[in-house]
Order: sequence, then structure tokens, then C-alpha cells
Amino acid sequence: MLDKLVIYADGDIGAAITYSQFYGIPMVRATRDALESVVKKYPAKITYFFGFQGKDNPERKYFTGKDRLETARKALNS
Repeated sequence: MLDKLVIYADGDIGAAITYSQFYGIPMVRATRDALESVVKKYPAKITYFFGFQGKDNPERKYFTGKDRLETARKALNS
């Protein structure tokens, strides 16, 4: 099991890779249809989602906005 993982949707790679590299967290891409299968394939104590809707909890943190720039701002200001 990983300590942390970044999962990003198409279009949100810029913010995801910046966040991933800054904090030293591995990252993988997922489609909306395959999101849960990716989560099961790469279990992590804390997963950061870029470009996916969801409710934050201690194990999951979601960064999404009305566009890519807003998503990046939310992530980088957290």
C-alpha cells in the first residue's frame, strides 16, 4: 500500500504533476469510468483526485473547479 497517490483526469495533468512533484507523490491517470478500478489497483492511505467530483474525507482529497485553472488554484493553495 502506498502512503499517498495522485490520480488525475485528462486535462488536469498540469496541476496534478506540479502537486505530485512538489510533494514527491506518485501519480496515475484514470478515466471517470475506470476511477474505482484504479483506486483498487493502487491502494493508498491518502489519495488526491484531480478533476474528479467527490466529498473530501481523511483518505480522499478532491481538487476540482469549473475549469483547469480553477482546479490548479485550489490544489496549489491547499
